[in-house]
Amino acid sequence: MQLPADIASNPGWYMLDYNPAYRKFIFTGLDETRFAEASFLDSRLNTRADALQGVTLADVDAVFPDRFELPPAAYIFQVGHCGSTLLSRALGATPDVLALREPLPLRVLANTRRELDDALSWMSREEWRRLSTIILLALERRFRPGQLPIIKASSTCNNLVEPVLGSHPGRRALLLYQPLETSLAAMFRNRANFGDLRSQGRDRLQEWLDLTGQQDMVLAGLEEDDVAVISWIASLQRFEQARQRLPERVMMLDFNRFIADPQDHLRRIAAFLGLDTQAEQLANAFANVSQRYAKNPGKPYSPERRQASLDNSRRRNAEGINRAMDKARALLQTHPDMAGLEAYLEG
Repeated sequence: MQLPADIASNPGWYMLDYNPAYRKFIFTGLDETRFAEASFLDSRLNTRADALQGVTLADVDAVFPDRFELPPAAYIFQVGHCGSTLLSRALGATPDVLALREPLPLRVLANTRRELDDALSWMSREEWRRLSTIILLALERRFRPGQLPIIKASSTCNNLVEPVLGSHPGRRALLLYQPLETSLAAMFRNRANFGDLRSQGRDRLQEWLDLTGQQDMVLAGLEEDDVAVISWIASLQRFEQARQRLPERVMMLDFNRFIADPQDHLRRIAAFLGLDTQAEQLANAFANVSQRYAKNPGKPYSPERRQASLDNSRRRNAEGINRAMDKARALLQTHPDMAGLEAYLEG
């Protein structure tokens, strides 16, 4: 297939999806306005009539470079339902940042990485490494020199922290979380959140098995709060491993503390990401975007509303939250290498 001459450098040709079984990509046109508007860069986007469908891996491999020639992008990895969309929108409010939220190709990378060395995997490790390079190259394209892509991954992509940082020595990542107790209060206040966990249950359990080797845990025996607990612990373990190995290239960020003093945290984030000159603009942007719910701008939001909602959930769901917290403590006791995560349970 004859691809557009600028596809390897122009983010306006957005890489929407990759099918590992058929080794084919979909690219669709996306301008900066749509990047700024989209909460999810996945199938919820309306693809344009001129979308490039059925683009083979060989076609893309032929036009994308073998290495990263642009300055490295930054990434946000997160535990889910922890304010990551709000943070991404605040960072993306300056023209010096191109914010990408939950691009589907990263989920493809995360899922296929979990399957490597399995007889049912569609690719070898070498093929996965090349696919990883191509996808990251595509996500890190920019509309103009000096623009910093900040790519927020889905919460099922935390097995990519190590390979993403490991494939370029200059990449940095924000590792966003909130204490488990807060996460549980957020989950219990809206039962639909547990539905999301259930739909991703296989991926989340596989992440736990990959980290622990615990073979006696099976999906059929898990309740919804079990999935929430193992998902949170696995994510924090990935974050802790990255913090210990690459302390200068990752920033652990507790959203509870962030929302209590956003101005100070935004200054620190700006310095960490090399956006020092944009610190004031980021603070102003946050003051604006934080008045609306990040995934649904038509819905009012404020730190006070968030706190009131969480406190209400704690009152209504105290028994379920306490039971899940006890499960988490029991799991940490049976896995000594995760004992340090006890400090993150309640903040």
